[in-house]
Parts: sequence; C-alpha cells; structure tokens
Amino acid sequence: MYGEGKAAIRWEGSVPRSPASVMKTVTAAAAMDLLGSGKVWKTEFLSASLPTGGTIPALYIRASGAPWLPASRFREALAALRAVGVSTITGPVVLDPSVFAEPEADPAEFDGHPDRPYNQGHDPLGLALQSVTFSFVPLPGESEAAVLHDPDLAGYSFPLRVPLSYAESACPPNLTATLRPETEPGRISFRGSYPMACGEGSWSAVPWPVACGAAIFDEEAMRAGWTALGGVWTGKWMKGKTPEGAQVLYTLNSKPLSLMIRDMNKNSINPIARNLFLGISEGTPGGATRLASRNAVTQWIASLGIPTEGFLIDNGSGLSRTARISTDQLTGVLLAAGKKPWSPEFMSSLPIAGVDGTMKRRGLEEGGAHIKTGYIRGVRSVAGYVRSASGTLYAVSAIVNDPKALGAKPVLDAVLNYAASDGTPAASSPLPSER
Repeated sequence: MYGEGKAAIRWEGSVPRSPASVMKTVTAAAAMDLLGSGKVWKTEFLSASLPTGGTIPALYIRASGAPWLPASRFREALAALRAVGVSTITGPVVLDPSVFAEPEADPAEFDGHPDRPYNQGHDPLGLALQSVTFSFVPLPGESEAAVLHDPDLAGYSFPLRVPLSYAESACPPNLTATLRPETEPGRISFRGSYPMACGEGSWSAVPWPVACGAAIFDEEAMRAGWTALGGVWTGKWMKGKTPEGAQVLYTLNSKPLSLMIRDMNKNSINPIARNLFLGISEGTPGGATRLASRNAVTQWIASLGIPTEGFLIDNGSGLSRTARISTDQLTGVLLAAGKKPWSPEFMSSLPIAGVDGTMKRRGLEEGGAHIKTGYIRGVRSVAGYVRSASGTLYAVSAIVNDPKALGAKPVLDAVLNYAASDGTPAASSPLPSER
C-alpha cells in the first residue's frame, strides 16, 4: 500500500503470486499507454462490387479485434448495409479474422465449463461476447417475470416467462442459487424461479451446452438480424480473406478504449480482456499473438522502471493458472498509471466500493475507493486506489494464494479500510495495530 509515493504497509511484496482478475488492471493500463485512450476499432463491411439491384454475391466482414462488439451495434451495421442498398446476399458472409493470428482458445480448458460466459476466448469480431443477455422484468401483480433476450439467434427458441419467487428477503449475490439456465440444441430454458427481491435484472448465458466456437453464434446472430431487417441471405458463414480491391460498404467504429476498459473492469469481463490484450500487439506482422502481447506488456512495465522478474501475463484476463505478478509490480503499475494523462479515465474504470460492479456490496467504513477484485479457486485479490478520510490517495494491492483463499475477504477488506483510515485499523480488524 503506497500513499504520497511512500510505502505505508508492505509484506512479501516481491513474491510473484497468481493474481486472478486484478491482472486486468495491468492489461488496461498497458493498453491505455500503448494504444492511446482514444483508440477506436474499425470493423469494415465490404463487397467485391457495389450492389446490383440490391444484390451482392458475398459480404466480407473485416474484423478489427475490437474488445467488444455489442449486439445492438452489429444490428446498426446491418441496418446501414440495408440503407446503402444491399437487400440480398446470394453467397457467403465471410469473416476475415486476420487481425489475430492466435489460435482459438478452448473454453473448457480452465475449469471444464465451456458453457460459461467467463470462459469464452478471444474473438476477432467480438460479437456480443458470444453470449445471450437475458433481462428479467417482474410483472406487477403476477407470479411471473417477463424475459427478454439479446441478440436473437436464428433457429433458436427462448423463454418468454419465468416463475417469480417471493421467498428471498434480499437479492442473492448469485442468481444460480435460485435460477439456472438449461441449454440444448436449438433451445435455452430456465429451471427454478427469479427472486422478486432482485427487481429488474440481467444475466448472460452461452446458448450451447458444449463448446461450439464463435462461428455458430456469429452466423445465427447474423441470420436473425438480417432477416429481421427484411434482407435475404441464402449462403453460409465462413472464415476467409478479404479480396484485393473489395469496396467498403460501411465502417463501424467502436466506442473508445477509455470506455472499453470501463466495460471490462466494472464487471470483470474476461472475453473483453482477452481481446484487448491481443490488441496490444495488433501491428504484429501476420496478426496479433499472445506471445507478442506478453512481450509488449513486459517491456512496457520495464520502461516504467519496475523490475519484471517473475512477472508473467498469460491472456490478460487473470483467468489463468500460470499468470504471476508481485504486489510490488502491481502497485508500481497503479502508481505509474496514476501519473498519466489518462489516469482519471483509468481510475474511474474500476468498481466503486459500495456503489457498482464487483464492489457494489463491499463499501468502506470511511473514505472511498476504486477497486478491482479478483477471485478464482485458491486466489483472492484486490487492487486499485483508496481515498482516505484525510484526502490522501493510496495505491493498494493485496493478493492471497491459499487453498482457503475464499475466506480471505475480511482480510482484504481490512486492508482497504486500513488505507481509508490512514493506517488506523478498526477494533475488529484482522490486521496488526502496528505498521
């Protein structure tokens, strides 16, 4: 923990540890510095020729490697294609993924659950993070909640209602305790009930019971979106190269990087982090790779004057058993980021203690904080900034690696409150009274 450039408390700061999702702060800071906070990604929609009578033989989508392409923005692009005169695609829709040279990741590799949104790998198109978002709206005076979904997928059925439960006095932190998705080919449903105490809420799910890859998701979202706009498409979805001389029909610009890292950090979204991490090496001849991005981030850390011994960033998300960083290195990155012109955007991308994101239920006893959290089996961590009651700004990081790390939350909260109180532990704090 550092305040005004001095170590206020430090313990085993040089020991590399498995960080879990606090590694996203490194990915975000490196991207902001190396790519620029105003960086935008341009996804191009092209054809070998201009429409003839509203028809093109094939549509090419040159993926930009954008960290995230929301379904609503993808539909905007399809509507723009209709507006410029395209009504019928007689051949394939060809995704050009050459911005990335990294092979597809196995979504089952980390924990054997390929159907979980957090396990989805990098995707050069980034469409909807390969997940369907369900919105639940309790119906007044009824025993059900309406269910909305986005995006729509061709040939797939979704529930319109789920039962409501009035048993819970408060919204549970994990909805799967009362409501679980069940997926099968062509259909997704929910087993259980939605707690009335949660009010309106949303939840993302991968609509495949097994790993299917982004291609199926992209094709069905494209087919549903194009049909909804009155378009005709009789071909298939495939990957390939954009032909020389292809004409750009529409260019879709992403939101800037400064907002992308907010989407990533507030709710700790791994697929955004994976794409952003690869994007750090987007200029690599032949396409971006994890190795090139690892080297770029490691060199960047060294350029800050931070020793890199023991540091290893795997995929940029922290969802890894091989990633390593010490709290000295992590806090060093936070201190350096705090001095950059983009520091306000970086700091505000982190969850606010007691207000939003993964820190919504974890307020401080005094002061305030922007804190990234991390948790995987055997790891619990926090990293970010604490503004104490006296106005001092502290850069704080703490990582626990232990089979019982799940129980470390009180200790990590005590570290944050220790900073917020300018180094005065509460009577109930598990921290020692001396620095």
